[in-house]
Amino acid sequence: DKYRYDVMLSDIETHKIFYKKLKFVYLSMPKFTKEVEDLETHFDKWMYVLKNLKRLDNIPDKLRGRIFEKMFLVAEISKLNPSEQRSYVDNLNSYRDLKNCLDYAKLEGEAKGKAEGLIEGKIEGLIEGEAKGKAEGKIEEKMKIAKELKALGIPFEQISLATKLSIEEIEKIK
Repeated sequence: DKYRYDVMLSDIETHKIFYKKLKFVYLSMPKFTKEVEDLETHFDKWMYVLKNLKRLDNIPDKLRGRIFEKMFLVAEISKLNPSEQRSYVDNLNSYRDLKNCLDYAKLEGEAKGKAEGLIEGKIEGLIEGEAKGKAEGKIEEKMKIAKELKALGIPFEQISLATKLSIEEIEKIK
């Protein structure tokens, strides 16, 4: 059943390991007899693919996964004749060039949009700030007039008519 051998060099006389960091892994492919449905570990899957790659026409469901799909794609490309490989590489380069251009244009558009948004936001902020400042200034002026009229003893109803402040607001003025 054993198809993987981990081997280290040792001295023949002493049987002492020569160098612990030097290790060899031998795979005995004929001894690997698992079928697709028996694959359990990632190692089993790799062994199966290495042993059966030439006779696999498509990816078995048990081998679905990003790494195996990428490996099958590379295997498909390697089966192309030199003319087909050149054509594939040319098409891939054209695709990558176009994608890079589109990605760059997208980034540039996003940057421009952000810049325009910031400018527009600042302008709107200035306009809102100016309007808010004017409104606050008018309220302060009304409060000042109401305070002076209140000090002269003018009835709150008349102060309210003159300043457009509510009687409650006038009562709070000190």
